[in-house]
Amino acid sequence: MLLSMLIIASVAFRILMVWSGLVHMALHPSRRIEWDRSMLIALPEPFVLAASLWWVLNTNALAPAPSWIAATIGAVLGVASVALFLWSFLAYRRVGTGHYVDTNHQVVKTGPYALVRHPFYTSAFLCWAGLALASNDSVIMGLLVLYVIPAYWYYAKTEEKMMSAALGETYDDYLRSVPMFLPNPFALR
Repeated sequence: MLLSMLIIASVAFRILMVWSGLVHMALHPSRRIEWDRSMLIALPEPFVLAASLWWVLNTNALAPAPSWIAATIGAVLGVASVALFLWSFLAYRRVGTGHYVDTNHQVVKTGPYALVRHPFYTSAFLCWAGLALASNDSVIMGLLVLYVIPAYWYYAKTEEKMMSAALGETYDDYLRSVPMFLPNPFALR
C-alpha cells in the first residue's frame, strides 16, 4: 500500500507541477516563448500522464502490485523523479515552460545540470518508468518508449538549437561536455 501511495503521489506531483507551469506561462507571459511544433508534441505529455494514472487506478493495476520488487523499483523511481524535479528547480529557479531565453541568460552548470542537460525531462522519464513498473502495464511502458522519450528528445533538440543560437560557444561547450538525459558514470567525480 505504501509503495502504491508513493507512485501515485509522484505521478500526481509531476502532473500538478507541469500544469502549474502551463498556467503560470499563460497568466504571466513575461517571457517571449519560442513556439514550434516540438512544443505541440511535448505539451500533451502531462495530460497523457494524468489519463494513464486514471487508467491504472481504475483497473486496480497497483493493487495488488505485480510483484514487490517491481512495485519497490517503481516507487523508488517515482520518488527519484520528484527529488530530481525539485533539485532541478532549486538549481535554476527561473525555469519555465516553453522555449525561451531570459535576458542575461547564462548556462546553468550546477546541480543536476552538471550531470545532464535536461534534468526535468529525465525526471519525466523516471516518473513514467516508475508508473509502468509499479503497475506492470505494457500500455504505459509503450507510451514511455513510443511517445514520451521521442517527444522530449525532439523537444530538447529544438530547445538546444535555440539556446546554441542565443548563447553561442558557451552553450556549445556545454552540449559537448554534458550528456542529454542520462549521466555518464565514467565522468562522475
